[in-house]
Amino acid sequence: MSKDGYAILINLTCVIGWLMVMFPAIFYLTRAWAARRDALFDLMTDTALEHYYTQFYPCRVIAPGARVRTFRRDFGRWYGRRWYIVPLLLLGILFGFGAWGTDGTLRVWVGAADANHTAAIGEVALSAFLGGFAWVVKDQLDRFRTRDFTSHDVYNCVFRLLLAVPLGYSLGAFCTEGLRVPVAFFLGAFPTATLFTIARRIGAQKLGLGEAGDNSTPELERLQDIGKANAERFGDEGISTIVELAWADPIDLTIRTNRPFNYVVDCISQALLWIYFQDNVQKLYVLSLRGAQEVDFFMRQLASSDIGLQTAAKKTLTAGASRLGVGEDELLLTFRQVTADPYTKFIVSIWA
Repeated sequence: MSKDGYAILINLTCVIGWLMVMFPAIFYLTRAWAARRDALFDLMTDTALEHYYTQFYPCRVIAPGARVRTFRRDFGRWYGRRWYIVPLLLLGILFGFGAWGTDGTLRVWVGAADANHTAAIGEVALSAFLGGFAWVVKDQLDRFRTRDFTSHDVYNCVFRLLLAVPLGYSLGAFCTEGLRVPVAFFLGAFPTATLFTIARRIGAQKLGLGEAGDNSTPELERLQDIGKANAERFGDEGISTIVELAWADPIDLTIRTNRPFNYVVDCISQALLWIYFQDNVQKLYVLSLRGAQEVDFFMRQLASSDIGLQTAAKKTLTAGASRLGVGEDELLLTFRQVTADPYTKFIVSIWA
């Protein structure tokens, strides 16, 4: 292939790389974002929003019938697509400069550079940048498949590209000369948090410092719905305990974590019941009492005029009290506290 052919191929590859970085988030914003927003809007009736604004924004007075329109306007102001503009611009500009440097460097290496491109990026720096690029594209494609983009995720990609070269040089300094280039690239295979762990451990080892580690299981994993990945996702948003989850704004948490609204509401429902029984709540699972929503439904059955439903509910109450080792009256009082909670009322009103 001629030098001009190499130059065209390198230019085309860098342009495709830029598109691979930018396209997934942009496509999400033009298609999937609106679908998720509309699905949330469909659940927000005037009655549900009355409970929502009363609980989370008690100082706001909104006339009946105007709550849906007000919520849609508030949603656009708090969570609209405009919050993605700055991180996407930063990502596009940063990777654009990196791609420009990569393009010039590769053309210098193959002897296809023009008179304006005589300098090349160092091998370690280029390798580290391409490793960061590989991580960003992988992260973007994964999120494209799962439709899981937040503005914070885009900022994280910007941070990863900024971090790539300094970490490549820093960690590569602990390697032999022949390993510095591949190590700088292979760092792109690790999540950002893992890179900090590696850097912290190497630093502790070289500087003779101790490193305390916390291998305990996150408290949120005690709930039926929450595994390690989602516990970490909630933790990223400042929700690290079950009590914090119970009192969280479900709409705000849905947007910030980009988890389905139904899933977030169910997690909060479980957290509301866990507050009263803690880990003993697992004894109620077999009785279909796993969260505040289910308790509210149970209380409706107990007060039902249908003798069959009422009899079944009384048997459930007796079985629940026996499994927990408490009296029926004490358990019933606790259930009444759960259903009287404003957070429970809002959650129930969504499904009413």
